[in-house]
Amino acid sequence: MRKILKLLILMLCISIMCSCGAQTPEEESFDMSFNSDTDSSTDLSGIELDFAVIIDQLTNSSIEGNVLGYTQDTLFAEQARKRVAEVEKNLNCTIVLDNSATTTAFNLESAAGSVYCDILMCNSNDTQKWAKTGFLTGYSTLSDYIDFKDSDKWGNSNLLEVAFYVDDVYGVIPAAWPELSYVSFGYPLVANVDLINSLGVADPREYVDDKTWNWDQFKLELEKCTVDTGNGTVYGMITHYPYMSQMFLRSNGVTFAQKAEDGSYVCGYYTDAGIRALEYINEIYNGTYSDYVLKDGHENATTSMEHFVNGLGCYTFTPAHCIFGVSGDISNNMENYAILPTPYGPDVEPGYNGGLYHSQYYFVSIPKLSDNNDAAAIVIENIFEPFEGLETFEDIKDFMARNYFFDKRDADWFFEMRNNAMLNYDYQTGFASRKIPEEICTGNTSVTELLDKYEEQMETIITDTVVPMLSVYDVIWGE
Repeated sequence: MRKILKLLILMLCISIMCSCGAQTPEEESFDMSFNSDTDSSTDLSGIELDFAVIIDQLTNSSIEGNVLGYTQDTLFAEQARKRVAEVEKNLNCTIVLDNSATTTAFNLESAAGSVYCDILMCNSNDTQKWAKTGFLTGYSTLSDYIDFKDSDKWGNSNLLEVAFYVDDVYGVIPAAWPELSYVSFGYPLVANVDLINSLGVADPREYVDDKTWNWDQFKLELEKCTVDTGNGTVYGMITHYPYMSQMFLRSNGVTFAQKAEDGSYVCGYYTDAGIRALEYINEIYNGTYSDYVLKDGHENATTSMEHFVNGLGCYTFTPAHCIFGVSGDISNNMENYAILPTPYGPDVEPGYNGGLYHSQYYFVSIPKLSDNNDAAAIVIENIFEPFEGLETFEDIKDFMARNYFFDKRDADWFFEMRNNAMLNYDYQTGFASRKIPEEICTGNTSVTELLDKYEEQMETIITDTVVPMLSVYDVIWGE
């Protein structure tokens, strides 16, 4: 009996020793209860997070010294630098900002299964591709730590569509910070007010105020603003034609992808409103009013802009980043300009104002291979809190209206257009989504022939690209 008892005790000791030996080191854990404000109760235990920042040269003149998209030695660069330091202190972590990061390096490292960074800030051109290949973490899995559906802080859902894929959202916009998110859309109609006044033509803002700024009125303005001055001809419009054609489609309520009555998605170019818009574009660019449009250099956006700021035309369509900021072609070269909605079409309410975008230049994502996704989400949520004195959208709008616009009405129209901007699917389709709006200006073909030519391709894009993206509305927003 004693032998049996000794044997049982020995076996029990061995079992306990094996159990202790098999234990893995306890994983580091953080107190990560969600709080939208930086809160000292959240402790990240000294973790170091690599924050890769890939600066878009279209909107920034210098990478060196740049702080989360803000150029060195500017007011907001200092605010951003201060915020990073506050978050490091309050959350007990270290944030390493890396401005030398590149999308190529992120692609290669991720494809090799290596961790490139814990947080990634760059333009959204490749976001959907990275989501498909599993390089990014969906924000819905981190909703305990970041309220990604807070539109004031992270952008309206329509502005996040570029990061939609199947059942999640893979990027957010720092919308509560001034300037950054407001250069990422197109294409406002800009008027050279001094030139228009010198021709004896009224300020077009009055038509916008009266809600008579429609397609018919714009044709009249093109005619009135085309004048032989004796030193050459001033034209009603000089513009890069893909910008113009896409905006006239948008001004009649047309988007590349839109829902039909049965709930399915269709290409908006094939709707009645789309066909009417294409006919109007054809009339402006190739028909009765084509003599009022300067086409020299219209295939090149840079050349078109040079002609406009040199006073060869009264109106142009342009990306927002060309109006102000580092690119700032217009603000740096013109004394007095107006930023206007596109004249509205017959299928929308008077005063309708919508925009487009093909990319978000400052987009924040979380790489999936990192082991620090939860901590990254907490840091993102806290870093991009509003700056002091600019706590609301109205605060930001008022600040930018005072510093960037000649007329408060311009600011109102600009921000309304931005908030209503819809994805045009340029980067998701290799710019195939532009073929119809482009060729209506250059193809010397009828609207019917053009639509027939691309019908099968557009249907394939809707099925293979659009539907997997927009299904996120059903999953995340229940729409």
